[in-house]
Amino acid sequence: NQLDLLSRLEAYPLPAEEAPSVDRRVVLAGGLAGLAALGAGAYVAVGPGAAEAFETGVGEVRDITLADGTTVALNAGTRVEARIRPASRSARVLRGEALFNIAAANGETFSIETAAGGVEALSGEVLVKVLPEGVRVSLMSGQGRAWRAGFISREGRVVVEPHSEIELGDGDLSVTRIEAPLESRRTLWREGRLAFDDTP
Repeated sequence: NQLDLLSRLEAYPLPAEEAPSVDRRVVLAGGLAGLAALGAGAYVAVGPGAAEAFETGVGEVRDITLADGTTVALNAGTRVEARIRPASRSARVLRGEALFNIAAANGETFSIETAAGGVEALSGEVLVKVLPEGVRVSLMSGQGRAWRAGFISREGRVVVEPHSEIELGDGDLSVTRIEAPLESRRTLWREGRLAFDDTP
């Protein structure tokens, strides 16, 4: 969805001695288009079926319901892509913060992925927040399994109990217990509120 940038390359002409030849421009455009097609083809080959994208703007909060009955609350500035198929359920949080209320579906897990790793669960509430330094996943209810992103696969899988927080970043994965007061503050944005503790 960013390839329209190619149409604006002519707006920044180079000096005559630095301007690439027409052939080089054609090769560059063709190469970028080929990479985009390859990536799209791989995405379809690995996971056929339509992926739905949901996005919120500045100050916008939105609730959505996926095809399997899972509900997702999107905080402001959030983008989530979901793919619900008969044999698998998954979503990817690209930015922002999303609260998933995973619906039970005949023993089929729901996988939530981010660039740093992810978590999967059969049901329950899972809060995912993409931070500048990594990702924080709060398992509000239900048991799950977390992993960190590896080069070609999921690494360091661990079982996570309810009321736990998972920190993902720089190839690390850590799990800590989250106390009830902090857990409730994590979702105050659902009510349009902020909480400050020991903050000037």
